[in-house]
Amino acid sequence: MNTTNEVTTTQEVKSQEGVWVEISRITVPEDARKHTPVDIDSRAISLAKDGQLENILLSKEGDQLVLVYGNGRLESAKKAGWEKIRADIKEGLTESQKLMMTLAENDEREDASPFYIASLYQRLMQNGTLDQAALAKELGKDPSSIAKYMALFDVSDSVRQNVNAFTLSLRQCLAIAKLTKVEDQLAVMKECATQDLSGKALEARVKQLLNPKPTGAGTPGSDPNVNKGSDPEPGPFQFLWKGNGLVIKGRTFTPHTESLQQYLNELSDAYDRFMEAEKEHAVSKAA
Repeated sequence: MNTTNEVTTTQEVKSQEGVWVEISRITVPEDARKHTPVDIDSRAISLAKDGQLENILLSKEGDQLVLVYGNGRLESAKKAGWEKIRADIKEGLTESQKLMMTLAENDEREDASPFYIASLYQRLMQNGTLDQAALAKELGKDPSSIAKYMALFDVSDSVRQNVNAFTLSLRQCLAIAKLTKVEDQLAVMKECATQDLSGKALEARVKQLLNPKPTGAGTPGSDPNVNKGSDPEPGPFQFLWKGNGLVIKGRTFTPHTESLQQYLNELSDAYDRFMEAEKEHAVSKAA
């Protein structure tokens, strides 16, 4: 057993490496990363065949051993019928240190849900009282990368919990986050997983749900009071030309009830539709 001391700016962190711990002693936090049943079954088979290749990490807090990362390995060990699992144990960790270690373990894993990574970013900002720029600097990342995950912060808990049953990319999650209704988010999430909905097909599906065409609606642009090239579908924002200027009609941002990033996503989405209509109108006029 190796024991080392690690000095931080706040307190001493004592470490033990490669300790076999009874699984029944381990406390798993509610926000631990979730894994699909298929993933757990596959990992359990691998454990039985090859043994445990990587240690899990535990935080010693009083008499408790609290899981920091390695929930997939832990659940798989339970599935395989193991009574003990090999772990590294650290005592004296701050919440921010635990979050940084969890993020380092999961940030580059392809099967880690973008919603889970977003939740780690959010908790790091809250624990360290950091803003987006400070967090990016702390992690050595481009601020634009952090901004993408910020768009996922306000997605409902029900969506976050269900998304762990699927493997979705950041692009898919960002598209889902544009939807304002939880039922629509859940429906599209399942479509992504079961119908391999991605790319243009996913974006088209999101636009359809955000801007449903009313029954019996006339053709786009039939209103003589609206110039050609205006947003062809009803929605929270509309663009139209007035003289040489571009007019934006839209709802007011309500900071106490919604995410600024989602508001900006809706604005960007409406502008994209407007530009697409502009191009189509130019082509038809030239023909």
